[in-house]
Amino acid sequence: FGKPVRDAYFQFEPGLIYFNHGGYGATPKPVQDALLQYTAEMEQQPTKWFATPSAGHGYQKYLRRNLPLLAHILNCSPNDLVFLDNASAGMNEVLRSLLWEKGDIVLLIGSLYAVFPH
Repeated sequence: FGKPVRDAYFQFEPGLIYFNHGGYGATPKPVQDALLQYTAEMEQQPTKWFATPSAGHGYQKYLRRNLPLLAHILNCSPNDLVFLDNASAGMNEVLRSLLWEKGDIVLLIGSLYAVFPH
């Protein structure tokens, strides 16, 4: 770790010792390289990249390819995981999956993600 890792994986200006890991984290070079590759692929066919729901096209193919790896890390079945666009979509899916009955109550706490009460 230390200087060899910093020099190999990050692009800090010479002499900078970076401690702010909780605020603005630096992106490792391999992650930046991958991002550039994905961006280049997206730019070739933007509509296909975003709008194709098929798991074999656009960014979906990468999500599907990595689902088993994520499941392994989380020690669960890939069938128990789902990728969503954002936290709002996730909460929407959870709430819609419940069987609601007249009189059911939803309790919102003050630390809840701000978009949920809407």
